[in-house]
Amino acid sequence: MRDMAKWNLSVLNVPPEAFNPNVSVIEQNQRLEITPIPNTSIWSHNGYVSAAAFNLTGTYATVQVPQVPNGGTAMAIFAIGIDSNNWYRIETRSGMIFFQDMVNGTKNTVSATYNATQHRYWRFRHDTGTDMIYFEISPDGATWTTQRTVTRQLVITAMHIELDGGTYEAVPAPGMAVYDDFQLQSVYPTQTAWTKRGEVINDSNSTHTFSHPQPFELDDGELIAGFTTNEDSSLFDYKLVRSTDGGNTWTSKVTIASSNTNNIYEGSFAQTSATNLVCVYGDGDGVSVKRSSDRDTL
Repeated sequence: MRDMAKWNLSVLNVPPEAFNPNVSVIEQNQRLEITPIPNTSIWSHNGYVSAAAFNLTGTYATVQVPQVPNGGTAMAIFAIGIDSNNWYRIETRSGMIFFQDMVNGTKNTVSATYNATQHRYWRFRHDTGTDMIYFEISPDGATWTTQRTVTRQLVITAMHIELDGGTYEAVPAPGMAVYDDFQLQSVYPTQTAWTKRGEVINDSNSTHTFSHPQPFELDDGELIAGFTTNEDSSLFDYKLVRSTDGGNTWTSKVTIASSNTNNIYEGSFAQTSATNLVCVYGDGDGVSVKRSSDRDTL
């Protein structure tokens, strides 16, 4: 079933009037299936267009295409673009595969004979070093072959993804376009850079070891971080620090568990109710637990 927060039923790379809601677009068998309408003499397309715009800078978008329409000029199209006059696309029709770009309404094309095995995966990739767009194919999604490169002329910081199928002339038996395993590999998970590295603890004594850090966010937004350390003795204790400002600053260390005979290590946290906090940790050759009924005292 379509995730309406992520995908719209629409078209992008073809003129808006080509959109035909009667073209079947369904998700089943964990894949997207688009079935063009037979014997339609005008542009007739439908598919998924991403609701959000994505930044293609230094990254790539890929999809598996296990089946393409096998009737005449019926098309399967994977595109990334701005509007119907500005895009990059990979398209199949009439036994051929096309690697195309359109900039301000001017289209350029490179084509090859379509091979269902060798052309199973399609990818657009931007290289920041050369500022080039790569059109690539793969039989397995692991080994890629470049089919075309173009100098980037479009603004690629806010592009929409499209998975499309359709016809532009009458095709008696157009077949079906099938898409699977779509991926957008972002440079950063939220398309923004990570903040400068901060420190939770800085111990100037080089003989002390701090290991197995375990962060956890409480229901009230407070962050806690547990860790193993031997700063107090030759044995390892388990300690905790807290942050109420998203990790910018941290409280002093508090010892959760220690032993005169065993090393304490590898703690893990869980919040079992609104105020109950549990810490489970290794204790020598066993496992121990500490509980807090107020989130604060373990």
